[in-house]
This record gives sequence, C-alpha cells and structure tokens, in this order.
Amino acid sequence: IGGKQIDFMTYCDKVEFRNDNVYYYYTVDEDYTTMDNIRNNINVVKEQLEQYFDINQDAKELSDMLAKLNGKFVYRYTGNKSGEQVSFEIKP
Repeated sequence: IGGKQIDFMTYCDKVEFRNDNVYYYYTVDEDYTTMDNIRNNINVVKEQLEQYFDINQDAKELSDMLAKLNGKFVYRYTGNKSGEQVSFEIKP
C-alpha cells in the first residue's frame, strides 16, 4: 500500500505491523487542506474508517485479528509543507 495516492490530497507513505498494531503513515497535500482541518475532523475520519471495517471483508478480518491481539490501528497524517503531524488510534 505504501507510496499510493489515496485521494486528491492524501498519500499513503507506509503501512507496517508492529507490536500487535497496524500503523498507517500518510502525507497530506496542504495545498488542499490544513492540518487544523484534519485535526478538527478526526471524529468524522474515524467514523468513516469504522464503517469501512464493517463493509470490507479484508478490513473486517484485519480488525478482528487486531481485536484478538488487543491491538489497534494507528494513523499518522503529516503535512507536506509544515511537517506538522496529527495522529489518532482506533481500537477494534
């Protein structure tokens, strides 16, 4: 998944499994949004991801596996100009 454009303003740089957690590292194109906007909309992003886990079988299986391991999803967004980071976690 790493190195893939997710949408018009978000790139997935790397995905890794470490310490029973799945880490997603994204770069955000700050020509389209600000890091404050990302920070202020974390609940919306979390809700969309949780809905995705419900409808995508592969994502659901990964979520179920993390739940058994007592793990979590960790998301880190980094602004491409500012270098500012916004992170959050989802525990299945």
